[in-house]
Amino acid sequence: MKVIGWLFGAIVFNPLLWLGGLMPGINYVVRIHQERRQWRQAVDRDWFEGRHFIVALCGTLLLGIGGTLLVRVTVNWKWVLFFSLLAGGVALTNWWQNLTPLLICAPVGLALLTRNVGVLHAVLVCAVFIYFTQLILSLFGGRKVSPRMVRNRRHHFFARYEWRETTVLPVIVMMGTRHGTFPVILFLPVGIHRVIQEKTPTPVVRHLQAVTAVQCGLALGGSLTGSGGLQWGLSIALVVVSCYDIGNQWWRIHHHSPVVTAATDGIRVVAVHPATPAARMGLRPGDIVVTCNDVPVYNHRELYAALQRSAAYCRLRVRTMTGDMKLVESSLYAGVPHEVGIVTFPAAVYSRVGELK
Repeated sequence: MKVIGWLFGAIVFNPLLWLGGLMPGINYVVRIHQERRQWRQAVDRDWFEGRHFIVALCGTLLLGIGGTLLVRVTVNWKWVLFFSLLAGGVALTNWWQNLTPLLICAPVGLALLTRNVGVLHAVLVCAVFIYFTQLILSLFGGRKVSPRMVRNRRHHFFARYEWRETTVLPVIVMMGTRHGTFPVILFLPVGIHRVIQEKTPTPVVRHLQAVTAVQCGLALGGSLTGSGGLQWGLSIALVVVSCYDIGNQWWRIHHHSPVVTAATDGIRVVAVHPATPAARMGLRPGDIVVTCNDVPVYNHRELYAALQRSAAYCRLRVRTMTGDMKLVESSLYAGVPHEVGIVTFPAAVYSRVGELK
């Protein structure tokens, strides 16, 4: 009973768990605020951040606690304090940037500089479970993304999509003190943050899974090998791959041509509200609405004016991202014929770049 009581108290009253639990709530509030500020409306009010957080936590709860208990990682209290402060900082800044790689690279770098083999082994063991948790989060596949309106140096506006997933990974480490060794539960924040500018999120998801699998393999190899040159080499390779992943993300953001830009021959679909006529018609981000009810449209005001021609249904002529033309139609909500469910660039964007017709 004492063990069960200790375990319950260590979990419920753990500050890292509460900090990690705040991540999906903060991310939701920030996402809704940014969408309303840029697009004058929330694209998706569903709190999928919290649902994904809980699903991933259920998948990693037994994995993290059971795995670290079997391995029995032991560090002194100073390193436990360092891990706790670092994990708390990563959790608090998750709404701004995903700093999960810092949970691994910083301790590995310090262990290499101080030549602390025990700490290096502990960090590599935790890294295995962290990367495996990221692989679990990647299974959500970027299906829930948030559009962001960005202006480049040429004053052209385009939309890119941010994909965020967060959860916490519980691990048990043995803290060595002068009075003996005591188990301590740490809740490590694990997250994914990717910017998508491609036609589909599939290439980004596959690249993330490939890099994470390599990182997981390097960490596993380093934790299984004894202290020596091979373990140090694998640890350095792990840091190098992490730095490559960060550099690759930066390059894709700043040098990859965006595909969702303000169109000149119609209305570019930036996002689609779920459970709306636009969703039933199969519209996708990047599509261009050329005509509505047989009337050419070039901005959202003209779209809403064309929708008033029929209070029962709308017929759209759409050009897809592949260049194909299709004709779709759907019934409208009674009493609100303008509610189609399309999020597009504001009319001010077209006028600023000289594209408003």
